[in-house]
Amino acid sequence: MTFSEVLSSMTKAIRLLISVIIAPGLIFLLAKSFNFSDFFTLFYKVNWPYIFFAFLFYILVNLARSIRFNLLLGNSVSFKDIISVSFIHNFLVSLLPFRTGELSYPYLLKKYRGISVSTSFGTLLLSRFFDILVVANLVTLAIFFVSQESLPKEIAVVALAAAIIAMTVSLFLIFFAGFLTKVFSFLFKTRLFFGASGHTDSFSNFSSVFLSARDKNYFLKLFSFSLLIWLLNFLVGVFLFRAALFDFNFLETVFIFSLPMIVSEFSPVQSFANLGLYEWSLVGGLMIFGISRDTAAQSSILIHGVELIFSLLLGMAGFLFLFIEKHD
Repeated sequence: MTFSEVLSSMTKAIRLLISVIIAPGLIFLLAKSFNFSDFFTLFYKVNWPYIFFAFLFYILVNLARSIRFNLLLGNSVSFKDIISVSFIHNFLVSLLPFRTGELSYPYLLKKYRGISVSTSFGTLLLSRFFDILVVANLVTLAIFFVSQESLPKEIAVVALAAAIIAMTVSLFLIFFAGFLTKVFSFLFKTRLFFGASGHTDSFSNFSSVFLSARDKNYFLKLFSFSLLIWLLNFLVGVFLFRAALFDFNFLETVFIFSLPMIVSEFSPVQSFANLGLYEWSLVGGLMIFGISRDTAAQSSILIHGVELIFSLLLGMAGFLFLFIEKHD
């Protein structure tokens, strides 16, 4: 075992240990803030038509993601198949800790459609960079319009800096893919990376996905679909807030819902379905806008529960589509 492999194993073990210790604590604190009486009062006050609209837009989000995956794969997979894969992938990402659900996308494409892991992983990673790019732009816009009224200066500055860094890194990795490809290809060929050159072909497939994004028209298509995905995604948040009787506007919703996304991406603390972590990050966003901690805690549990049901329903639909096709 090489030093890099040992270091990677140690890092994973440390992250797992931190999660095992801290995540249950967050769930325990959330449970202490949970009041059945207040929750049922909130539940009975839910505006259910907004839940319906939230689910409708949630379906549209995942259909748009399927279209983008199809575009990234060069339309080499039928739209029906990519919908199944996308729905299952979305559910497992929502359920499994440490983003391990992401592995379902290359696995399913390899198993059912013979797409190489390097190609499918490249398309997945590129889609994530476009996600970061779009969300960073929307968060920057949100901070610009809401920070003067609602956000503490320190939070606004830190959030703005993070958004600018995210945009810069995403654009660098997309537009300097050619330079990075040459560097890593050299390392592969000279056996300086992973100690072997047998990965050259896989890396070539992977890097070609990023190189294609430098084409102006292709880049605009990917950016447009990514923008559509996140506009619809944050509209889901608007409807969920309306269902919970909050009257946040679109940009306020962008800022509040971006906190759980950022935490779930980068936090060393993880749990199944991000229980505890998601709720407390959402509570933090709601409290910034003047919502009491208890109300925010009850609402965050309700909202996260609804989102998990949405992802479960689409995941079941994806598994059903694959099952039907397999037995046709």
